[in-house]
Amino acid sequence: MRIKIAGTAASLLFILSVWICCGSAALAATTQTIAAGTSQTNLRTETVWPGAQNPPYICCWISQGQFVTFTFTVGGGSTDLVLRYSAGAGTTTRKIELDGTAWVANQTFPRTANWSTWATLTLNQTLGSGTHTLTVVFDGPSGSSNYLNLDNLTVTQTVNTGPQVIAAGKSQTNLPTETVWPGAQNPPYICCWINQGQFVTFSFTAPGGPTNLVLRYSAGAGAIARKILLDGVVFVANQSFPRTPNWSTWTTLALNQSLSSGAHTLTVTFDSASGSAGYLNLDNLTVSQGGGTGGPPAGLVVALGYADSAAGLIPWSGSANTVFIGEPAQCCATHGPDNGSPGYDGGAIEITNSGSASLTVNGISVDFGGGSSPANFALWGGGTSPTLPQTLPPNWHLVLTMRSGFNFDTSDLFGEACHINSGVVPVVHVTVNAGVTDYLDDHQILNSDGADLASCPGDVSEQVPFKTVSAGAQPAAAPVNDVAPSFTGTAMQYRILSGFAGGWNASPPPKLVLQWMRCDSAGGNCSAISGAAGPTYRPVLADVGSTLRLRVAGSNASGSLTVSSLPTVAIASGPAVAQMGDTSTGFTSMYVQSPTELSSIFTAPSSGTTNDFEFFARGAGGTQVFTPKVYSVVSGKKGSLLATGAAVTVPRGTDGAWYVSAMKGLALVAGTQYVLALDPSGTKSTYVGSETNGQMAFFLDYAP
Repeated sequence: MRIKIAGTAASLLFILSVWICCGSAALAATTQTIAAGTSQTNLRTETVWPGAQNPPYICCWISQGQFVTFTFTVGGGSTDLVLRYSAGAGTTTRKIELDGTAWVANQTFPRTANWSTWATLTLNQTLGSGTHTLTVVFDGPSGSSNYLNLDNLTVTQTVNTGPQVIAAGKSQTNLPTETVWPGAQNPPYICCWINQGQFVTFSFTAPGGPTNLVLRYSAGAGAIARKILLDGVVFVANQSFPRTPNWSTWTTLALNQSLSSGAHTLTVTFDSASGSAGYLNLDNLTVSQGGGTGGPPAGLVVALGYADSAAGLIPWSGSANTVFIGEPAQCCATHGPDNGSPGYDGGAIEITNSGSASLTVNGISVDFGGGSSPANFALWGGGTSPTLPQTLPPNWHLVLTMRSGFNFDTSDLFGEACHINSGVVPVVHVTVNAGVTDYLDDHQILNSDGADLASCPGDVSEQVPFKTVSAGAQPAAAPVNDVAPSFTGTAMQYRILSGFAGGWNASPPPKLVLQWMRCDSAGGNCSAISGAAGPTYRPVLADVGSTLRLRVAGSNASGSLTVSSLPTVAIASGPAVAQMGDTSTGFTSMYVQSPTELSSIFTAPSSGTTNDFEFFARGAGGTQVFTPKVYSVVSGKKGSLLATGAAVTVPRGTDGAWYVSAMKGLALVAGTQYVLALDPSGTKSTYVGSETNGQMAFFLDYAP
């Protein structure tokens, strides 16, 4: 019960029942006002004092057993009961009964300034659907005292009309919380869950009827199981929660049950006797009305695609029977043959109503994990019309994509770089007719094979036509290679070659294993090079005269596939050189838009004299010139200039490659720190390789 006093300086808040914490829901209210003077009573009425809303009001109330009983009907749920009164003679108390049972033994009605001043007392209770009574009675043994005038009772019922989201970390639990892994909607989430008896209990109210109960979780250590109780009774003895690719990838488990109107609890607990096992992180519970199976409504078809062209996909803006929520083609810093022209570069979601009844799309959001930035997208519920919600008649489509300046460019959430598959599986949350269904993009359509394919060599397009996806996880599928492995670098003994795994898709995403192969001069008769199982390889004497290939094997439970790059030219003999710096092409990149110097600090592994400076870059919207420099380090910061390399031009729209600048004669001292820097000039823009920690993909070749 919740009590609130209005109209006086006094305020009292008393909570006996548990209410939803830290959740959100769409709410609607129904209100009815019942006059005290026309309700069941053994009291007199009068109209002496002004200000009553429903004269004549109840008056002259001072004797044992005098009462007023209000009768009302509600649909069930959280209900405010507001009594309007005056107490000009001072603070008054009365006993209050709900449905014939004592509810508040001695309720205080704070005094009012005079009998013409009216105030309200608000009580709250969750009621079942049907007819109820509220009785206010003078009961001396319970402490009732003083005069009271009573005007009316206003009954306001709050009904949830949309999903309620209840944070696990703020619910009743004996578990710890944390914020280590990104992507949670309601941090801190529940973590470290592996012991007998550990539990989370969510409390919520429902208006009655079929109810979807959707748990948002991550299970990066593998499939797990928990016991689930509904209102204290076993609902599912051993519920399986399928694994997620990692702890930063969140997904949902949907349950459905027909519930009575009123308050309920859902408890998720570790019960080893029932089969509970494995670690589980729990983010929230979403409660919504409708369904009956927990699945999508009849006729709902969800498809995912990627637009990387001027025209977009089909259907798109201007297509028949299509609501398009997105922006026009944008200009222009793209890579490849369309560089410099307006186009799209963004994920796309298509909702189709193939049924015979209209569907209301209430909301759509997408979660990424594994270090993606941003990790969550909910772009379509506000701003310029059209927006969600949208009602789709039969045979209509809804298409959602980038809305403002490439803000749904989901292919490069780790930055513009042809990196190895991140393993991130996007999760698309679709709310239709107030029920939530999750779709796992196991084939990584929205995030471009988890690898930002447009950044890979060969002017790769990320365009993917709309493909229908199933609710939940997608059917198992063996690996497919979309973009072949490749490499960049100088094919010479002691120099750096960098490999790209290419594009792969599977359900679930494949595990990729890289291996450098030594082949004959024609690229055949290849054999694995011992210890060369990473993206970077430094040819040795045994490679001279041979060609090299990068072999990539992709596998999952459904199968495996091995694909190799084209061969290098024959490896040439060269002088002995070592490297100082980052010889990776970078898992991400820095987008160069200004003349601000780029730099990182590195330590010389040995002494020697420099030959050249190498940096990894990919041309984009403009041609840029870069001048390499090396500085000393003083107190952890850039010191004096030690050497300047030859200026290097990165042409507009070129593939990522190692660019080499001659820088001869600088003596390096083992164990000494140096700043390696690039000064940009010319027309922006270029992508320069870097790591997720900000370290730049620069290194020096030097003779030891």
